[in-house]
Order: sequence, then structure tokens, then C-alpha cells
Amino acid sequence: MKTFFSGVLKGLMGLTILACIVAFITYSRLPGMVSSDLSKRFKVPVSIEDITLGFSSIEIDDVEIENVPKSRLEKALSVELIRAQAPATTYLGDKIVIEEILLKDIYLGLEFDSSSDTNGNWTVLMNNLKASEDPDSDQETTGKEVLIKRLVLQDMQVEVAYKNS
Repeated sequence: MKTFFSGVLKGLMGLTILACIVAFITYSRLPGMVSSDLSKRFKVPVSIEDITLGFSSIEIDDVEIENVPKSRLEKALSVELIRAQAPATTYLGDKIVIEEILLKDIYLGLEFDSSSDTNGNWTVLMNNLKASEDPDSDQETTGKEVLIKRLVLQDMQVEVAYKNS
């Protein structure tokens, strides 16, 4: 009987160690997986340096979205830090309440076809994003509702360019 419990305990310890290794590998590959998914959706290169998941917040470091092809500006967006303050369990429910989202050191590149036109790089990026969405995954079918109580934009630089000039 003693050897049975010893074998079960060793098996559980082995499974725990294996689960920790799998979690570590997944966690270390998370920025690459997210940036790859966003690159496919936006149809431009997206890079993310690091993602830190905590019990009360999520931090994303050094996000960069390159601009659409044939643009004058090199990038459409870069953010040094994105921090969402909410308990991890909040994301499991149907109503997600985020106390605060902080975006720090933001660069926003806006490029328009002309000074009198509203079409530009972000029109293309948003159309690419919308086209990549699953038509069955809208809010009505998923039942998710998100409330952001406070949005903080810190140190923002906006660059505007026109293709015709």
C-alpha cells in the first residue's frame, strides 16, 4: 500500500512539473503568438516585446504596428506600455469591468489620402481587422460586455501626413 501511494505521489509530482514546464513555454511564447495573430488580422507587421500577466493587472510592453504598404509614415502606432488594472478573474465573466487602462509613450501615425479626405491608413487597418473577424463572434453571440472606468493616455505624439503632398 505504501508503494502505491508513493507511486501516485511521484506521478502527481511529475504531472505538476510537466504542467509548469508547458505553462512556462506558453507564457514565454505569448508575445510572439499575440503579435503573430494581430499581424494576420491587420495585414501589417505587429511586434510585442513582452506580456506580463498578474493577479491584478496585465502589462504589455513595446507594442508597434507598422503602417500599410506605400505609406509615407513608417508606423501607424507604437506604445511603450499598456497596463490594464483588473483582477484576473474579471476576464472570465460575461461582464468585464476594468478599473483603469494606462497607455504610456504613445506614437500615433495618421496618414490620409488628402487634406479633404477621411480615408487613410487607419481606415485600411480597421477594414483589415473587421474582414478578419468571424461573423459569429460578435457581442450578441459571445455575451461579453466590457466597461473601462478610466483610460489614461500619457505622453502622446500624433503625426499627420497626406499622401498627395
